[in-house]
Amino acid sequence: MIVDRVFTPGLAQVAYLIADESTGDVAVIDPRRDVQVYLDWAAERNFRISAILETHVHADFVSGAVELHRVTGAPIFASALGNQEFDYEPLRDGSRVPVGRLVLEARWTPGHTPEHVAFLLFDPDSSDAPQAMFSGDLIFAGEVGRPDLLGEAHTGQLALQLFETLTQRIADLPDELLVYPGHTAGSACGRKIGDAATTTLGEERAGTYAWQFTDAKAFVEGIMDEMPAPPPYYPRMKVVNRVGPALLADLPEGTALSAERVSSAIADGAVVIDARQEQSFDRAHIRGSFYAGSVPTSSRGSVGERPTIGRSSWCSMTMPTSRHSSRSCAALVSTRGWTSWRVVSIPGSPAAETSIASKCSPRQSSSR
Repeated sequence: MIVDRVFTPGLAQVAYLIADESTGDVAVIDPRRDVQVYLDWAAERNFRISAILETHVHADFVSGAVELHRVTGAPIFASALGNQEFDYEPLRDGSRVPVGRLVLEARWTPGHTPEHVAFLLFDPDSSDAPQAMFSGDLIFAGEVGRPDLLGEAHTGQLALQLFETLTQRIADLPDELLVYPGHTAGSACGRKIGDAATTTLGEERAGTYAWQFTDAKAFVEGIMDEMPAPPPYYPRMKVVNRVGPALLADLPEGTALSAERVSSAIADGAVVIDARQEQSFDRAHIRGSFYAGSVPTSSRGSVGERPTIGRSSWCSMTMPTSRHSSRSCAALVSTRGWTSWRVVSIPGSPAAETSIASKCSPRQSSSR
């Protein structure tokens, strides 16, 4: 049996690969949209991805479940309560997904979302007891999933469900059970998530504030105390993942834009994304552009660690949602694109260098 993790910096999101070495079967839990890392992991070991599992409808990143299904043909397993609009195998409390000889059992764990499920890992050749729990956004190191992402109208009910999940739905699981959380420090899916890659139920029950409440009302108040506002793109991301994101192969390829066309687009309200290195952006950039290049992080992952966050993810966290409009085009500035600004004159300006100077400014917080 192999359990490995793919960590995405910036989002502090963790996907998991569970493999039965004897059969070569691999399950992937909560994949991101860039699925090549999972394909490479399986190919390097001559394994095959035979199951794709989702703990819930994600709000913070674009799910890769549909994309991974397209490439591998492996079925998607997700909560029956999620109402996703793509093809998947619905899971209910106690549903079992085979991974070779291993088994992943769904445990309905509402609270962060109504449909949330955690997955218990069983190795029948080793023990009748679960070996680990993949907790998704239910349990993190030192924290639990926030219950307010569906809006104020649902927060109270979800917080009560979270209390019931912690005190009743998973009360039968042993303290020594290893927990693999869906996020580490840096994610907005919990109030103050720790940076440990794993924890145990016993550690969380003994030391995390959420388990210290015996009264449901006090629990709800304590969970929501000083809860920061969620990122504004979360509601839109929920819709994307419920409907199912477009396949990458179906997206149109980008085309080069002249400096004149970009200048005109900006005047019409276009969003400009700058994907150059941070030092280049700091020296000069188009006024009002959003930085989406190299994003350093001190967080560590094992499999699939990358020094940058996906540009779409970073922009979705930094760009105002009011500017996300189907009528608004976007320009991606690369090194070559920046050169174009320097060598092509822009209408209304005597020379390109003058135009660049007028459109550039030192980086401000709104540009990050």
